[in-house]
Amino acid sequence: MDKQTVMKVVRSVSSASGKSMTASSLSTSVGNSPAAIECRKFYGTRDQFLTTFNPSNQLTYCRRDCLERIMLGKAPTLTTVEQAYGKGCAESWMEIQLKNLVNYVGCQERVTSAMIETTAAVIVAEFGFLKVTEIMLFMLRLKSGQFGSVYGKTDGLRITIALRDFLRYRAVTLDLIEMRRKGEGHF
Repeated sequence: MDKQTVMKVVRSVSSASGKSMTASSLSTSVGNSPAAIECRKFYGTRDQFLTTFNPSNQLTYCRRDCLERIMLGKAPTLTTVEQAYGKGCAESWMEIQLKNLVNYVGCQERVTSAMIETTAAVIVAEFGFLKVTEIMLFMLRLKSGQFGSVYGKTDGLRITIALRDFLRYRAVTLDLIEMRRKGEGHF
């Protein structure tokens, strides 16, 4: 997705879900935690954040040789995105990721906006500790079939079950990274 397409999707998600993200609504809902301030400082405005982490960057950000950066780097968690850009931003971002998956699988006509919105809300609520780069890695790996097939049966439950499988993969990967660091004398 190019920047114009991302912004169209953001506007359609915002208007369809009633989650308008104007500057005035953001000013009353953003947080001032250190993580939120750092996120805004590093990634800029909400639109700049959405452009930086749009699905077209999955292949660039999620190379196999970047797993340590993906999982332990400075990218914000879904919860931090909510704090930095206001309630609904992480869900809007997640909806963009899910729409990209649905388009990839080719089942746009079978997936409703309500399913995408609900799935996004569940993921943000249940998996808010994940970094946006980890979600992007999950989406890329889901597209590659690593967590089962979603073709023709893309629904919220299948996606969240696959995300739980991703958590097991993530735990093993983090253990391997830690063992490698200890072997190199990093503490």
